[in-house]
Amino acid sequence: MAARGESVASRRGAGFIGELGWVPTVMLVSAALVLVSLAFPAVAEGHGPWIEGVRNVVLCVSLVGTATASYVAWPNRWNIPAHLQLAFSIPAYVVPVFGLDWLELPSPGVSALYFRLVALGFVAMTAGVLIGRLLASRFVRDRGPVVRIQRVLHDAEDRVRQRVLLVVTACVVILLVCFLVMGFTPALAADPNAAKFFKGVYHEPYQVVSIPYRLTTTVIPLLMPLVAVYAWKRRRSVYWVVLLAVSVGVMLLSLLREPAISGLLLALGILIAFYRRFRILYAVVLVAAYVAGSAMYAVLALLGVKQYQSMVRSPESLLTGIASGAPDIKDQLAFLNAWLPGHELTLGRTFLGGLLPGNNPWNPSVWALQTLNPNTPIEDIRSGGLRLPPSVWGYVSFDWVGAAMVPLLSGVILGAMSLIAARAVNGIGLEQAAMLMLVYVAAIDVFPVFYRLSYLSVLALIVVLLLLVPWRRTRSRSRPAEQPAP
Repeated sequence: MAARGESVASRRGAGFIGELGWVPTVMLVSAALVLVSLAFPAVAEGHGPWIEGVRNVVLCVSLVGTATASYVAWPNRWNIPAHLQLAFSIPAYVVPVFGLDWLELPSPGVSALYFRLVALGFVAMTAGVLIGRLLASRFVRDRGPVVRIQRVLHDAEDRVRQRVLLVVTACVVILLVCFLVMGFTPALAADPNAAKFFKGVYHEPYQVVSIPYRLTTTVIPLLMPLVAVYAWKRRRSVYWVVLLAVSVGVMLLSLLREPAISGLLLALGILIAFYRRFRILYAVVLVAAYVAGSAMYAVLALLGVKQYQSMVRSPESLLTGIASGAPDIKDQLAFLNAWLPGHELTLGRTFLGGLLPGNNPWNPSVWALQTLNPNTPIEDIRSGGLRLPPSVWGYVSFDWVGAAMVPLLSGVILGAMSLIAARAVNGIGLEQAAMLMLVYVAAIDVFPVFYRLSYLSVLALIVVLLLLVPWRRTRSRSRPAEQPAP
């Protein structure tokens, strides 16, 4: 009887893992182990090679797991945003944690606090995504909502293509005019670091074109995946290829390398997922692109390009060069070290401060930079903001309650959205899949990140929805959706 009970339990366990998926199961087990590590203060505060090795592993797993938590709800080839985050994690988290001693830079108390916040955030985020997945699975059980989403994508296919052509062309022209009015392009300026963030002598010329400049540099990378898919599918139409090349070019001239490259990588991921080919090569390309992009400024500085030497913090080695392009951990530790002495909670005011244009003091980017540089005017800080984990935003807002609840709620929203997108992408055509991915990317940059909302992200989502919405009543087309190649 005992053996039979064990057999039934093992079959149930295997069935649960099979239904959930191996990747989500591994992430949940990892979260459970991280939770156990939090019960031992020595892991966060202890010394010695063995303890430090365990701490580094737990920290790296927590950082990478938080960035890729949507795998719990969407563990397949179509979750391209998570693939991009996984590749980004190598220069941003893996290299600094295992290749550099950044955890030793602040005081031991700050390092221990940072470790606990990141670990707790990973556990809460993973649990939230699982809850969101379970809730959304009930919502789409009868496939009615999924079919309606697919029908909207099918009916909007032609008009979205026409509107993307018009909008991206207009944005490129407007951005080129902005360069002319400012009298410089950031990539070719004498001081690219100051020009990228429009500090010093570059601030006043930028103020004249700030609104169209920020709007166009938000819309172009947002729509770039669709432009790239159209350029691939309609290769005989030279205009789409030219438009894609010009779009990438103007973004690189703006020194907005990450949005430009990630847009292309997202489009490439859509093609790879649709045709089911070259998946291993795509993974290699992702890692190489993010590592090379992170080290680009350091390489240019080491090669003697004087304009870029001011943009690199410590280019004396390859690892520091790679990490300097994505200094997330270093910035997060420095932020906590600067915030802790005053220890003034924001009470969630930074959640909504980014919805107002300008340097609103409760804008999350402005507030974080001002906290890190209290004696420097915001106009003189050469940075676009800090990438803080959701648990850190929750902690500085509502203390430890916020550190747990903010990533938990964020995970619930992300899990629900990811499961719905995972169901809707099955069986639709290439252009429709690209449209769905566009909506998903714009939406996850608003709803799950409610703790650092930006008016630009909200505007981007509105632009995407306007592309889909019919401006006048049209008849639904009846042609079948395109099917992927075998």
